[in-house]
Amino acid sequence: MLGKKNVSLQITNSICLVQEKVKISVVLQHILSIFISKNIIMRMNRFEEYNEEVEYLVKQFELTITEHRAKFFDLDELEIIITFYLETGDVVMMEESVNYAENLYPESVNIRLHRAQLLGIMERFDQALLLLQELEQLEPDNDDVKYTMAVIYGQKCEHEKAIFYYKQLFHGDNDLETIYENTAGEYLQLGEYETAIEYYNKVLKENPQNDSSVLDLSMCYETLGRYDENVKFLQKYVSDNPYSKKGWFTLGLGYSTMKLYEKAIEAFDYAIAIDEKFFLAYSAKANSYTELKKYQEAISILNEALNYCPEKEMIFYFLGKNYSLMKNHELAAIYYKKAIYIVPHNVFAWLGVAKSYSELDDYNSVEEYLDRAFDANPESLELIMGSVEIYADFGKDDMVDMCFQKFMDLQIDNIFYWIDFAKIYIKLEDYDKVTKVINNAVQYVEDINEMMLYSAICSYKLGKREEAYDKLRNYFGTKEIFFGDSIFTICPEMENDSVIHDIVDSFNSRQSNIE
Repeated sequence: MLGKKNVSLQITNSICLVQEKVKISVVLQHILSIFISKNIIMRMNRFEEYNEEVEYLVKQFELTITEHRAKFFDLDELEIIITFYLETGDVVMMEESVNYAENLYPESVNIRLHRAQLLGIMERFDQALLLLQELEQLEPDNDDVKYTMAVIYGQKCEHEKAIFYYKQLFHGDNDLETIYENTAGEYLQLGEYETAIEYYNKVLKENPQNDSSVLDLSMCYETLGRYDENVKFLQKYVSDNPYSKKGWFTLGLGYSTMKLYEKAIEAFDYAIAIDEKFFLAYSAKANSYTELKKYQEAISILNEALNYCPEKEMIFYFLGKNYSLMKNHELAAIYYKKAIYIVPHNVFAWLGVAKSYSELDDYNSVEEYLDRAFDANPESLELIMGSVEIYADFGKDDMVDMCFQKFMDLQIDNIFYWIDFAKIYIKLEDYDKVTKVINNAVQYVEDINEMMLYSAICSYKLGKREEAYDKLRNYFGTKEIFFGDSIFTICPEMENDSVIHDIVDSFNSRQSNIE
């Protein structure tokens, strides 16, 4: 029923939920790569060489703060201290050091720039931009300010403005690899994949071993449906960079997209040979075995991945999925529960448990786990749509109605979800509810013509044949493309109705003449 979406992507997104502290860490890494100035980067590169000096400075600063000691720090020392906290992800101490530095050097552009970076980390974007605009007026040629403005605008999803500032940095004094990569990322966010490809290629000219750009470039090719080109690009990449685990991994994903699972497994094996702890390669390899219906092989690989996987709920989920495909529903339920225990918001694991008990005809357990799932995820569209099918299979009309009410509360404007509910109520032979679905869809969906097919089926089911025929004729009058078999799947009684076939044949004939 959810086939209209990339379910595997949904699953991956669902089971890789991050906590707030992890989110902050990611932001810091992003900032570290593009916020800070070339001079500060140089200082960062000296941290290992002068590690004891840096540690001494940081220790002296912390003693100054905690014990109110009198200690003078010059501007360069404070910049090193601030950058140390930025690099280590200590937002609290970064703020302390910025506050301290501002008191001593209130006119320093570099210190004020660090303040803007700190505001960016704290997601106080408008305040950061006001400060950066002041700095831009003071030093219009300051590339560090432009860096920071670009990334702040990117974080605000004002991608055109981010690109504007990145493009001002296209000169030899800057880290062009980083600038091109982030420019490409902004075009990616805009959905301008062709332009993103152009910039990712610029990145790879600067650094042919930039694995992250290889991943993103590959995604652009796939999004554009250029699968052969994607695989050829990746084949060349791993040929030139045979020890790139991410290159081999991405090639495996490319083969998987083309359903070349045996080749995908071979590519994933190369990635694992390079890094035996590369858990994503294990997971992807297991998925290839799953697609080949070699479930036991998939399970073996997933068990191996457990040794290296920091996000074990992902592995537990896929173990549950494979045991489910093997019809071992008792064991499937156990692994789905393990995934839930780690990440209670993993909707797909909750549904997995419920479906497992459904296959075991244990409705009490189905009801228990779906109730708990809704407690943990009260507004999850995926949970609503997955649950309604299970409830319908058990003939639990009241629970189907409950799901429909939850669905309406979300005010979804995607007509296909409304169609799913219409199909469910047709299955339950509750034709009044089908009419209710159609009438409510009008409030949220701009074009509900597609729903008229299900209204026609309701009329037919109720024995109102002429009314059904008229509705079908009107329905087909609005269609450019139609897959007629869907009618007969939903309403098998129509299969033997010559009038229905005449209507469909007439439509097909008109389309052939148009072509």
